[in-house]
Amino acid sequence: MIEALRDIGAYSFQQKGINAVDNLVEMLLDEVNKGGNYAKVYAINFEDTGVELSYKDVSIEDWDKKKTLQYLYREKAAMGAHYTPTARIAGSEEEDVRKTFENRIEKWFDRFKKEHSEWLKRSPFLASLYKAFIKDQERIKNDLLGLRMQYEDGGFITLIFYQDEKKKYLGDIEDLVSYLLEFSQEKYDEVSHDGICCLCNKRSKVFGNASPITFYSLDKPGYIAGGMKKEQGYKNFPLCFECLLQLNEGAAYMRELLEFRFAGMRYYLIPETVSNKTDILDNIMTIYYNFRQETEGKISLSQGERLATEEEDILWFLKDAEDTISLKFLFFQEQSSKFIILLLMEDILPSRIQTIFAAKQRAEDHFIFKDHKFSAKLIQDIRFNYGVLRRMFPTVKGFLEIVNKTFKDEKIDKQYIMELIMDRLRGIFNDGRYMKIDVLQAFICLLFLKELGVLKEIGGDLAFMNKENEVVAAAENLDSRVKSFFAEFSSTIDNDAKKAVFLTGVLAQHLLTIQNTDRGATPFRSQLKGLKMKEADIRALLPKIQQKLEEYKKNYYIQLEKITSMYYMNAGNNWGMSIDELNFYFVLGMNLSDAKNQAGIPYFKVKKEDGNDE
Repeated sequence: MIEALRDIGAYSFQQKGINAVDNLVEMLLDEVNKGGNYAKVYAINFEDTGVELSYKDVSIEDWDKKKTLQYLYREKAAMGAHYTPTARIAGSEEEDVRKTFENRIEKWFDRFKKEHSEWLKRSPFLASLYKAFIKDQERIKNDLLGLRMQYEDGGFITLIFYQDEKKKYLGDIEDLVSYLLEFSQEKYDEVSHDGICCLCNKRSKVFGNASPITFYSLDKPGYIAGGMKKEQGYKNFPLCFECLLQLNEGAAYMRELLEFRFAGMRYYLIPETVSNKTDILDNIMTIYYNFRQETEGKISLSQGERLATEEEDILWFLKDAEDTISLKFLFFQEQSSKFIILLLMEDILPSRIQTIFAAKQRAEDHFIFKDHKFSAKLIQDIRFNYGVLRRMFPTVKGFLEIVNKTFKDEKIDKQYIMELIMDRLRGIFNDGRYMKIDVLQAFICLLFLKELGVLKEIGGDLAFMNKENEVVAAAENLDSRVKSFFAEFSSTIDNDAKKAVFLTGVLAQHLLTIQNTDRGATPFRSQLKGLKMKEADIRALLPKIQQKLEEYKKNYYIQLEKITSMYYMNAGNNWGMSIDELNFYFVLGMNLSDAKNQAGIPYFKVKKEDGNDE
């Protein structure tokens, strides 16, 4: 991932016209390029005789963005001196000029003498500059204030040098450029050494505490190389200054443009080129840029085009990219000043995202998911997205483990999923709340995982049945309609035991509907044991349901009962299903008791007139 961020940083510099290969200073001064137009430059001018410097006067000139490197303007902090004796004037009053000069310019020279006095010996030029400024600093301040009163445009203060009528800015002075480079690296010096950069493999001074993202911490002994000594930490993650700047730029680019939401969770989606070619990265970044532009224009993706969440997401736009890139999903939280990585999911190819979308489409492509009432004013299809799947998980960690497995094509224990599903559905059932939407959402999640091929069955995985081989429903025959339903969902309701349990749920719901109509109550509901029934409990339900229907003289389901009994006979004993799986297929049958095929014909209902099959 670090290599990907470095490449993105180099790409960002290139887009800005910055030559990141040859000019470290240009990368350092990138902040100026973001600063806009400063209107005026208030210059403190010095005369350079070649032997010493002396204060000349102050002058004003127009800001020129092309002179960014010459101005050598790099901010350091909100208060105090910057890296060079330059400063933006904050305000238009005389007092603003005074404060800027005293807090930024004078303090720069004070710090230079106090913290970097070795430069007074190393550089005759800087020693002469310090001497000339200190000698005339009060005069410089008064001249600057007088000049400022003549103009009220915004701007900043800098230094200019004249030698034989030749004009030089800070960036034209080699010693000042070297000082800036050295000073900018100072904060990383505590963990540094001569060594090999882990990104570019060049030998230079390398730093070990310079990562813009806290992938590891030098404060925790377990992360320390070199005998748990912090000063040896550069061995963990050595970076040269050039790669460090590119990495910082990449991290800034990531925070600005590569953050998205996945099932309500924040994540960065970081592209990495397989062959490290700039044109490939440019193509993929164009997709990101266009998505941002279109999102600001309030694009509207259909529910079928939304995978990560119910909101707009970029994955639909990336699925058709070539596998010359891979994607890294960095899920994170920010707590106070801490950046907490929840999951780093690497090496995801666009073709895998395309596979996931295809599984989503197949899972959704069933008529039973059409036109459901979510509220009084909202009727829409049941759709799969990871936001729906997340509702079943009590912890973020558990959810992200499943996300990782689906994207990495790793097997998921079906019993674990069934347990999560039933924990949620039992709560709804025991509260007596409307549960059809929740049951169907659980079912579509199960279908998605099966279609994706990641659901691990007890005793091995079962093959899918192609839709071309499904049994076509015959409107005049209940048995054919039941078989057509099971053929359509053969990937999940894949044996006779599950079919028997499912149909028992259908019959139970028919009975409860009759009870509610006749008595305004559903006493048979207590027989369902809060959806914690064992195999023997479910087997015992069928004769109880038949008896109750006969008592009500409304047993319209004799043919369906016969079909159910045949599945029980074919299933035999000891089905090997967990309590969660048994009760899921039972409650699924309850909630699909009124399901219809695409022709509008019920799968599991019969005419009331004769009590037999239609």
